[in-house]
Amino acid sequence: MKKYMAIFLSLIIAVTCFAGLSVSAASDSVIGADDTAAKAGEDVTVSVKFNNEDGNATKALNTIYFKVSFDKSFLTLKSVNKKISLPSGYKNVFVDTGVTVANQKGFYVIGWNPETSATAGTYAPDLTLKAKDVLADFVFTIKQDAAAGTSSDVTVTELVAYNKDHTNADGLTVKNSKVGVACTTHDFSGGWAVTTIPGCTTKGEEQRSCSVCGFTETKDIPASGHSWGSWSIVTAATCEAKGQEQRVCENDATHIEKRDIAATGHKWGEWKVTTVPTAEAEGERSRVCENNQEHKESVILAKLNTEFKNEDESLTVIANEGTYVPADMTVEAEDITSSVNDTERAGYNKKIKSTHPNKEMAALYRISLLSQSKAADLNGGSYTATLTVPTLDGYTDIAAFAYDIEGKKLEDTICTISDGKVTINSSSAIAGVMFIGTNTNSGSESGVTEDGTSPKTGDEFMMSLALVLLMISAAGVVVTMRKKRA
Repeated sequence: MKKYMAIFLSLIIAVTCFAGLSVSAASDSVIGADDTAAKAGEDVTVSVKFNNEDGNATKALNTIYFKVSFDKSFLTLKSVNKKISLPSGYKNVFVDTGVTVANQKGFYVIGWNPETSATAGTYAPDLTLKAKDVLADFVFTIKQDAAAGTSSDVTVTELVAYNKDHTNADGLTVKNSKVGVACTTHDFSGGWAVTTIPGCTTKGEEQRSCSVCGFTETKDIPASGHSWGSWSIVTAATCEAKGQEQRVCENDATHIEKRDIAATGHKWGEWKVTTVPTAEAEGERSRVCENNQEHKESVILAKLNTEFKNEDESLTVIANEGTYVPADMTVEAEDITSSVNDTERAGYNKKIKSTHPNKEMAALYRISLLSQSKAADLNGGSYTATLTVPTLDGYTDIAAFAYDIEGKKLEDTICTISDGKVTINSSSAIAGVMFIGTNTNSGSESGVTEDGTSPKTGDEFMMSLALVLLMISAAGVVVTMRKKRA
């Protein structure tokens, strides 16, 4: 028993094709053609093919044939081309059963009847149709007088399909197509219309359609890009941990950009002694971070050791009460007299002479309190240093000034010398003592000139030479006088 199925299909114009309406019956598989279009007088191909709604079905058939009809006032059939490849065993394959192309009537396109094969009553193997298999191409010529924007149906009818046992094949339907006439020149007076709104990172789309034939053009709309708001802190940074901030796109609140905020680091306050060290026990000092009071740093203060001496014990340093010095502190006394140049010496002597006219600089010593080869941190304290007065050949009546080594200046107060030792008080890890005295080699009581410098050796030589010459002249006069008396 033959099964006849027919429905009207929609009009969809593709590429430069006529656009229309499409309708199909709900079924497993479809035999039909897509819509198409061309300009009046041009050829157009309608391909009848096997398809499925999900695009991946197959169908095993033993027999299939169908009829195609069209409007002869609109289209002229030019040719029919069978496209499907039939397996071996199909002996009776036919195209156009009794109706020629020339008379422009509907006809059966493809059919095969395996039971009339070489051996009567036997069946050929099944033909398996795959999705998008083209059964036949129909080439039409659109009539020259067809108006742009008009269309005509090409209809698949009288579909017959059998299974291998020659029972009716179920689940097949037909899809008709439309052939439309495209414009020579389209009318896009309606303008572009947005069909897909662009996103920040995704392009959009807009279309325009010909008001005559419905031809549609499509073009992309560039992505809009982000419109970022201001940065706001999500997690505040701490002394030791980085934070995070973010900004949100004003076009799309789901678009968020984040970045790290560097850790602030500690902001330490001043050191404070929290436990005073004694001779028997260590102490402690600490400081607190101003950013976070819970962050503290502590340092152990060594047991008190108030007295330090250099190697030859010419220098003794005693820390004053409340002074905390490093446990590894060492003290040194260094003679740096040779580092004083003539200009500096003249300046020192001039200042010394203003209060001690009979004295000049004899020696300069630097007192250093060191920890790990650097000036020791006395934590704001002070000390008393006692330095043995060195042997200063050529000088008598020795006295001493406290001296600021770094500032290169004498203190106004002269230090007291007792029992061959000079004592100074200082809060600087680098201090100095300048010894002054009367120069016994200068030939004068003061040993210095009026401008604060010693007499020059050349002047002394000339004075001695003049004295010798004077004595020789006097001796000559005496001898002459004696000769005359004789």
